[in-house]
Amino acid sequence: MKLAWGLKRPEAIWIRTKAQVKKLLKLCRETEVLAYDTETTGIDISVDHVIFWSISTGDDRYFLEADKLFDFKEIFEDQDKMWIGSQIKFDFHMTANSGINIAGNMMDTLVMDRLLDPDQDHGLKEAYEREFNERMRTFPETFYPKDAKGRFRKPPKKSLQEIMLDAWDRDPERVIDYASLDAWGVYRLYRRLKKLISKIYTDRGYNLWELFLMWEVPMSRVLFEMERNGCQLDMDYLGGIEPVLEQELIDINWDLNKLIGQPINPGSTKQLAKLFYEDMGLEPIAWTSGGSTGKKSPSLNETVMKQHAEDGVEAAQLILKYRELSKVLGTYVVGLMSRVDKGGRIHTTFNQHVADTARLSSRDPNLQNQPRPRKDFDIRKAFIAPPGKKIIVCDYDQLEMFILAHYSGDKGLIGNINAGKDIHTGNVELVWGEPYDDVAAAKKNKDDDSDRAWYLRDLRNKVKVVGFGQPNSGRSKTHSKRGNPTGAIPCCAARRSVSTWRSAA
Repeated sequence: MKLAWGLKRPEAIWIRTKAQVKKLLKLCRETEVLAYDTETTGIDISVDHVIFWSISTGDDRYFLEADKLFDFKEIFEDQDKMWIGSQIKFDFHMTANSGINIAGNMMDTLVMDRLLDPDQDHGLKEAYEREFNERMRTFPETFYPKDAKGRFRKPPKKSLQEIMLDAWDRDPERVIDYASLDAWGVYRLYRRLKKLISKIYTDRGYNLWELFLMWEVPMSRVLFEMERNGCQLDMDYLGGIEPVLEQELIDINWDLNKLIGQPINPGSTKQLAKLFYEDMGLEPIAWTSGGSTGKKSPSLNETVMKQHAEDGVEAAQLILKYRELSKVLGTYVVGLMSRVDKGGRIHTTFNQHVADTARLSSRDPNLQNQPRPRKDFDIRKAFIAPPGKKIIVCDYDQLEMFILAHYSGDKGLIGNINAGKDIHTGNVELVWGEPYDDVAAAKKNKDDDSDRAWYLRDLRNKVKVVGFGQPNSGRSKTHSKRGNPTGAIPCCAARRSVSTWRSAA
């Protein structure tokens, strides 16, 4: 395997002088499609900003420092430009945080590669190596020192900004080469992917490149605006939940100590291992891999703990409850409050290329996986509209279940649909025999805190999980390694839509 520094690679050009800026500006004005990449102070899309940036018109690569951004303001604000990148929304955020809002459309190679083959890693380095049989050096390989075992390790207590600036002081050529290679490499990858997806057609006569332009390109802009705006959080509401959970965790710990007759830290794997496998004499169900030491030990992961709980081990039941509440407190209460900006809004990143179902996924933080309501609080109520605004919820009306009924021919499912019934509520009646009207009433009246209402709502949630679950645990097999043999519209494009789109060369 060869590294990506052969004869095909153009030399990096560091733009420093006014004459160089003027020449590059002229070239960018004449070029419709540009590749763009940034090196930044960090990865928080709401606060971090550009340190260095690079651009490519296809067969070149230019490196610039952040102070040159405003020299190219007219290029960035040209609505007719098309910008290529890997995670291009991130680069747009970093540039916006630096004072310039980029106009024009964004074409993300992550999404293009997802259309071509959903079963691969779509990152720039991975896709480039797969398509060209060449390796591009990763950030750790370029900037991290090696440990005693020859592994690249991030320097302790150093931020990305410090690592990058230290490298710039010691060896600027290394920074210039790495940064500008990303812009050139993503342009090269774009050309290859465009050629490949243009040859794959659906049964409706569209090729995947056309669908990419129609659906995915405008959707990237929509998602960027959503990420930029963020969502308002009710900090007072979350702050009120925090002491409730803290006290509940104290109570569970007290119950655990009382049960086993000694104090124990529920978060200590070492203490729990001693309790379960020495003091209580339980048989290990699974073992750890041993990690870097290679020394295996009895596992106490969630699967193991659930098995002990199902076997009637009361201590395991309390540990599971403690872990669940600890996650709610740490991730969904304290975690959310720690991520808000000065305006009380939280900003996530929406992915077009990750979920096997082709739905959007959310990360940093994940806002699509909030805990379900409890009797005493509902974290989802913390997401609010600012004064004078409203939150509007829009969703397909159980579309997937209609498709399932059509292809499966299931009589019970079809019967519920034809009767105009809520499908999930009807499935509770079919599976558990609970009266349809009782389940429907419990679903409608969320203020009903009776045990019966909570039980029925829980049953409905369970049949939803089954109804929307994938039959296999692996990745989606809708597409083959090169294309879409079913002839169906690719799931990325089929599941998302916007009202307008711009064409591109």
